[in-house]
Amino acid sequence: MCNPVLAAGGIIWRPTAEANEIEVLLVHRPRYRDWTFPKGKLHKGEPLIAAAVREVAEETGLSVIVGHRMPAVRYRTLDGPKEVTYWVMRPRSGEFVANREVDEVRWVPLSRARKKLSYAHDRRLADELGDLPPGVVRVVLVRHADAGHRSDFDGPDVARPLVDRGVRQAQGLVPLLTGFAPTRVLSAPALRCRQTVEPLARAIGLDV
Repeated sequence: MCNPVLAAGGIIWRPTAEANEIEVLLVHRPRYRDWTFPKGKLHKGEPLIAAAVREVAEETGLSVIVGHRMPAVRYRTLDGPKEVTYWVMRPRSGEFVANREVDEVRWVPLSRARKKLSYAHDRRLADELGDLPPGVVRVVLVRHADAGHRSDFDGPDVARPLVDRGVRQAQGLVPLLTGFAPTRVLSAPALRCRQTVEPLARAIGLDV
């Protein structure tokens, strides 16, 4: 059995003037003549969440705030099995421009999205979105980056810094975590913990 092609995408929503109602953004792909959620295949070595944010930007023109991770969707295509991981997202900025993959986007009330979506697996995602609690505050926990071995450091453990590999790992967290639009960055007292989140804090203009 062959491994599935991995892809990632976003279910983008916004509130409406109607109480207890939201809209979701659907994309129309002229190649397939379908209505679906924005998504696409991973680049080599690309993390799932980075691919999701990138694909949403490429297909819709939107910068987004990342929220809840949805269960992976699996289905078969003409090229074999495919597995898509979605995140719930909210639009932050940007504007759609028709492109090679998507020629139209449409905001649709969630209550009517099932009728517009072309695929059963997308309709199930719409149902699951409707079951999520509103107003969730998200906390993202990150383990410190590589600080080498305790036995290799001659000093108190709380002062053990990141090694070169850990510094690169900390820098690599920045594009992964900025999509969550954090409003606070907290750290444990250990130096290696602070050094792990300091690049993120600098990038978004927050103190640790």
